[in-house]
Amino acid sequence: MKTFVGLLAAILAVVLAQSPRNATSLSAGETTHGPDVPPVAANAMDDEFNDSAFNSSKWTWVNQNGSSVSETGKGYLEFVGVTQVSTTPAIFQALPSPPYKFTTHLACGGAEAGAGSLGCGIELRESATNKIELLNIYPNGSNGTTFNTSVYTLTSDVVHSGGAVVFGDVTWPCGNAGYFRVGRSGSSLTFEVSCDGAPDSFWNLGTSALTDHFTTAPDQIAIEADTVVSDSAYGIFYWFRRTT
Repeated sequence: MKTFVGLLAAILAVVLAQSPRNATSLSAGETTHGPDVPPVAANAMDDEFNDSAFNSSKWTWVNQNGSSVSETGKGYLEFVGVTQVSTTPAIFQALPSPPYKFTTHLACGGAEAGAGSLGCGIELRESATNKIELLNIYPNGSNGTTFNTSVYTLTSDVVHSGGAVVFGDVTWPCGNAGYFRVGRSGSSLTFEVSCDGAPDSFWNLGTSALTDHFTTAPDQIAIEADTVVSDSAYGIFYWFRRTT
């Protein structure tokens, strides 16, 4: 009897060990040990920002204008020197064919000079027109301790013109950090946010059609930090992943 019970316990242990609920990773971009654990099968576009230097072979600057990024094995990437008021500094990769979703874990801040004057986020960009649709977080008061989130469009990120809030502009309950996701399925673009990054915790801030803002369609995915006053902004990105 003891032998049978011992055998049964051993079989049960093997079954539990092989269960997806106990696996380190279920699939690329999805883990059972928290959203900040890197996936076992990383996508070629993923970046955990834990390299000894910024990966310029993966990312390309647009509107750099004196800004830079610092990585150097910190476990995160930080935009630094963001002081210009007329452009939106960003690093981008070319988008794949849809459908797709991209998620990043970020934190924003800076020497705040006024509500909404600086922020950081993840954006879809149309290179032929310089149009962007940006899911971002930004201070909603001069003390820089409370934040809002929104989906924001620009008709040109080169001259920071034609800005408009299309979704959100609501109080962000999670301080200056969060998990932000943008995606495309068919002709629809989605913008989702989460405080803790758990798979079932994202809520849709808004959905738009491709041509609601873009002339044709976005062809670049980017992360950015910006300011629209003579101020100093920073954006910290802990990781960037394709999550579908």
